[in-house]
Amino acid sequence: MEDEIFHKLSQHGSHTQQSSDRLRLLEARLTGPLPTRTQQGLEAFPEGEDSLEAPSPRKPPEFLELVSSDSDRSFGQSLEGPSAPPAKRRKRQSKAAQDGDSNQELRTQFRRLDAQVLPATPPHGPAKATPEKKTTPSSGHAACKNKGRSAMISNFFPKVIDEEREVAAAVSSHGAETASQCDFVAASPLSSALAPANEEPEAVMESLAMPLTPSAVALAQRVVEAERQRDKALEEAHVRAEAARAAITQLQQERDAALEEAQATKANVVALKEEEEAKYKRVLEDTEAIQVKLEQRVTRQHAALTEMVVAKARLERIVSRQEMESASGRLGRMSMQRIGLSSQVAEVWEDGAAFVSLGERLRAVAENREATDTLRKGLKRRPQAQSTSAPSPSSSSSMPSSSASAASTLMPPPPPQVPMSPEDVQQREEVYRARLQALKNEELLLMKEKERLQMEKAKHVSELRRMREEGASQFNKHMVLADRYVLTHLLGRGGFSEVFKAYDTVELREVACKIHQLNTQWSEAKKQNYVKHTVREYNIHKALQHPNIVQLYDVFELDANTFCTILEYCEGGDLDSYLKTNRILGEREARIMMMQVLAGLDYVADPERRVIHYDLKPGNILFDRHGVVKITDFGLSKVIEEQGADCLELTSQGAGTYWYLPPECFEVGNRPPQISNKVDVWSAGVIFYQMLYGHRPFGHNLSQEKILREEVIIRANKVEFPAKPVVSNEVKEFIQLCLTHRQADRPDVRAAANDPYISGVRMKK
Repeated sequence: MEDEIFHKLSQHGSHTQQSSDRLRLLEARLTGPLPTRTQQGLEAFPEGEDSLEAPSPRKPPEFLELVSSDSDRSFGQSLEGPSAPPAKRRKRQSKAAQDGDSNQELRTQFRRLDAQVLPATPPHGPAKATPEKKTTPSSGHAACKNKGRSAMISNFFPKVIDEEREVAAAVSSHGAETASQCDFVAASPLSSALAPANEEPEAVMESLAMPLTPSAVALAQRVVEAERQRDKALEEAHVRAEAARAAITQLQQERDAALEEAQATKANVVALKEEEEAKYKRVLEDTEAIQVKLEQRVTRQHAALTEMVVAKARLERIVSRQEMESASGRLGRMSMQRIGLSSQVAEVWEDGAAFVSLGERLRAVAENREATDTLRKGLKRRPQAQSTSAPSPSSSSSMPSSSASAASTLMPPPPPQVPMSPEDVQQREEVYRARLQALKNEELLLMKEKERLQMEKAKHVSELRRMREEGASQFNKHMVLADRYVLTHLLGRGGFSEVFKAYDTVELREVACKIHQLNTQWSEAKKQNYVKHTVREYNIHKALQHPNIVQLYDVFELDANTFCTILEYCEGGDLDSYLKTNRILGEREARIMMMQVLAGLDYVADPERRVIHYDLKPGNILFDRHGVVKITDFGLSKVIEEQGADCLELTSQGAGTYWYLPPECFEVGNRPPQISNKVDVWSAGVIFYQMLYGHRPFGHNLSQEKILREEVIIRANKVEFPAKPVVSNEVKEFIQLCLTHRQADRPDVRAAANDPYISGVRMKK
């Protein structure tokens, strides 16, 4: 609180300038000899100063007006008392009247303030608890009776009254105890002027000629201590202010330096950025130029590669045609001949030189066999002569050993009129028998050669048909599809599609390009149905990723009626062609193939896919260059979409290849038959049987119409196994299991793939 008081006193400034001048006069008066106190409380001045009006530099008139002649008067009481002469009182009153109403009003306010602020308590300490007495302006300072000299400062400092009023209010708010102990003089600017920070309280009190009461001493001590603390605080504040000012200056300098550095850094960053942008722009331009060059190079390489592929395909086509011409001269060719006298023309096969020569050799062997057999039979009708001991010249021991030459040289029989001994007849019969055996062996060799020629002929006919279909195709000009697939030659043709071998100039691999073409003569319903089946095939096939499944690479549209699917190319051919070349396979080889077929079927029939192939046959089983089996053609596939079901209704009854379909696919009733993946198990059993025995188990030489009409498959209750070739009983049992007539008793794909014979039985050679 004292700090607030002194802080307010320090802010007076110009308002206390006039008071300071008067205080200096008072200080000069106080430094002189002080008046003595009398028992009546009157002041006795030193010699030469016994009159209040006596001029003296130590007691100017303004100060003398403030000095009371009666020490018992209150601090706020007027000096107009009986102790002053009447003339002097009148003089002072006239002077006060001349001062104007302002001083009178200020004095009145100050007296009122004295009565309100200074409590009526003795200066020696707080009084005992007594009822409060109403303070009047005439008795406002009665509690502060000074034994010595008293003065009314308010009569001397009219302009400081407002400041003293604020100080008094601050003192009063400090607390009742502090207000009771504070003298008004201690809170006025006079106390600050009379009590320097380095002066003891007792000296201050003595200089003011005030009684040294404990409360006054304490108040003086507090005032001095407050002054000291204020000076110390001001000094510390000044030091802190200087330090803060220095810190601020340093911070400003650092800020300016940082700003300069930041501006320099920014300039460097901008320069680096511009440099990097320029560099990036140059790199980008160089990259774009390189990219353009690379694209041009790739374009040229692509064009060159396409030209090379086309040139190679054309050369292969020329070589193939030359080989076909040569093979046609050796094996035969298809020719068109008129049927009778009508204008109808039909294809007729003309045998080549190999078949003609083979036929002549077979006829010669047959004639030799017939002639030799006739001679052997004629020996029984010849007359027999008596036997002699000497052997006949014709009964040489070398005759049986020369049976091979007898097959090619026909010995003329002896004249019938010449009798022969029994020994000669027996010997001659042995010769004829040897000749017949040699002719039979030669015929077997010729038949094997004929069979080989027949297989060559089948391949030759297939190639001739392929070349003829290729010549009739509209895609036989080595077209480039989708700007990457170069068509080389036709692989085969189905009902509504053509399969070309092509070269992918982007992935640099050979692919199979299956082109689906809608017939413009079809109705919209038929077109939609075909597209539906093709889209279903694509949707099924695109999700299949297995080593034994042909992979689907791409699908794209060529025009409104044509689209294409790109498949994995299997250069090993298909099983159908392989069986035409090798009619019968060994059991071990056939088992290895069937194991891979069932692995692929088990993958597509997995609960996650639930696919039924439905058209499994040798033509849909391919081989890659390493002999790995690949299943293809999911055009007729079915998907079991109902959750929890293992079968579905056959809505496309009549589709498929009849030799490889099970009996349930031919059932006719009020509702469509139910099928499952056991359809593929039946097809696998038929293919396995065909690989081992060279023909199908049911309806081998029958057409599909006859199979359907005669209900061959529906009546296929038993499987007949030929005696030749010899196979194991395990494979017979497995085939019989796969060809179980009743669907409920037939194993599914998973059971067939896990059969001990397929999964772990060691095969016989």
